Amino acid sequence: MERKRISMVDYFERKIRLRDFEAWDVQISDQHYALAILDEFRPATFDDFENPYLIYEEDDQRANYVSATYFSNESVKDEHREILGEFARMLTVHLALAHCEVII
Repeated sequence: MERKRISMVDYFERKIRLRDFEAWDVQISDQHYALAILDEFRPATFDDFENPYLIYEEDDQRANYVSATYFSNESVKDEHREILGEFARMLTVHLALAHCEVII
């Protein structure tokens, strides 16, 4: 049976923490990513979603929109996409309890 190596975040460090903004340094293998988490102080709109037709009615949107965006000098590797999404969700999961819509 072939064994597949499952990648994970090798290193992370919060670089900035403000009331409505955080910046993180994230490393997977030899690739570095910067993660910015921003409280937009407004409800999410359909334009904020990549696939708005998959979400519920606009009237049911949560009261506050928080964006989590990755930046890198290199293209995001396909095998890193799920890992980066899970890491951002781990950092923002508590916001769902505060009536926030988190979009990564």
